[in-house]
Amino acid sequence: MKGESDEKNFARHGWVEFRSEFSCLSCRSLQRGLGSGSHCSQHPSFSPPPFIGRSTMLLKSHIQAKHAPQIVGVARDIIHEADAGYYDACAMGKKGMGWFDDIFLGSITSKLLEISENHPVWLVSGNEWKSRKVLVAMDHTPKAVQLARYVGEMLRGLEGVQIHFYHYCAPFAENLTQKEKEKMKEIERRMVERDKEEMDHFFDEAQKALEDLGYDKKALGTRFDYDKSASTKKVSPAILKEVRKGKYGTLVLGRKGSTQAREFRLGSVVLRTVTEVENCAVWVV
Repeated sequence: MKGESDEKNFARHGWVEFRSEFSCLSCRSLQRGLGSGSHCSQHPSFSPPPFIGRSTMLLKSHIQAKHAPQIVGVARDIIHEADAGYYDACAMGKKGMGWFDDIFLGSITSKLLEISENHPVWLVSGNEWKSRKVLVAMDHTPKAVQLARYVGEMLRGLEGVQIHFYHYCAPFAENLTQKEKEKMKEIERRMVERDKEEMDHFFDEAQKALEDLGYDKKALGTRFDYDKSASTKKVSPAILKEVRKGKYGTLVLGRKGSTQAREFRLGSVVLRTVTEVENCAVWVV
């Protein structure tokens, strides 16, 4: 955790547990897992009741502290700890204490985002979070449903949570001139229709996944946003605008976009959005 202000803010934001634990009724040993569906390693027949480890109140007994000397580097040491433990996410302050960090992401935060391909990272900044509204930015890939399911697992059992799925359609990679727009009008219409059909499918799948986890359908919502001939450069501003407009307390993003380019560990839209978002927790999954 970096930066005194972010550390305090993170503590206030901690209404979600980051490592779920339960005690086996047979051997009283402490077990770790995902709550409902988890089992004691010594007594497989025992499983905790639904939503255990997902209470709406974060108790002192749920918090563990560990101090360790730096071995390789702060970011890589955090990843090593994440690999060794049973963690659902790695949470940290978005910025450090230096003046340079007030403009960009903290250096450790940036490095952690770059190398944590297999670990969800939760970034926290700002002064307060009164909203339990969650915005999940989705693209048209099957991983969008996995993203929704992860969010559902993390927030399951919490009262007052609203989860909305959002997609911004940008049919063209570059800005077009008025003349080019006229030529591409029919192609654009078809691209948007296809994109909407695909997203309607993934929205339905995501909602079904959360309903299967016990969420009320009234707590779920979807939004397909489209701006005529908008380029992909406008995706990040659109997401940020939606966060501010909807007064969301948490924004969830997939690490990569629909291209899934191997040479880029972090998608450009994600990087821009994470850097510019304010007063909102961001999960990069």
